[in-house]
Amino acid sequence: MNLNLREEIREGVETINWDALGDFLGSIEVFISLVYLALQTKNTAAETRDASIHSVMELAIQFRAESYTGDLAEIRMKSAMNEQLTPLETLKFEGYLSALFELNELVYVQYQKEKLDPEYFEAWGRRT
Repeated sequence: MNLNLREEIREGVETINWDALGDFLGSIEVFISLVYLALQTKNTAAETRDASIHSVMELAIQFRAESYTGDLAEIRMKSAMNEQLTPLETLKFEGYLSALFELNELVYVQYQKEKLDPEYFEAWGRRT
C-alpha cells in the first residue's frame, strides 16, 4: 500500500503543469508590485500635499506679518477709517489687495489640483 501511495504521488508531481504554476506565481508577484506602487504613490501624494500646505501657510504668515507693519499698516488703518489716501498710499493699498487676491487664488488653484486638504481649504475660507 505504501508503494502505491508513492507511485500516486510521483504521478501527481509529474502531471503538474509547471508553466501554469510559474504563470500563477508571476501574476502574484505582479499584484504585490502593484500594491506596493499604489502605496508609494499614495505616500508621495500625501507628502506633496503637506509641502503645498506648508508653502501656502508660509506665504500667508509672511503676507499677514507684512500687512501689520510699517506703511502698509498705517494705510490699512486710514482706509478702514475712510480717510483720504495719497496717490502713493492708494498704489500701495491696491498692491496689497492685489497680492491678497493672488494669494487666495493660489490657495484655490492648489485645492482644485487636490494639493491641499479640504479641511485646510475650508479653514482658509473661514479666515479670509
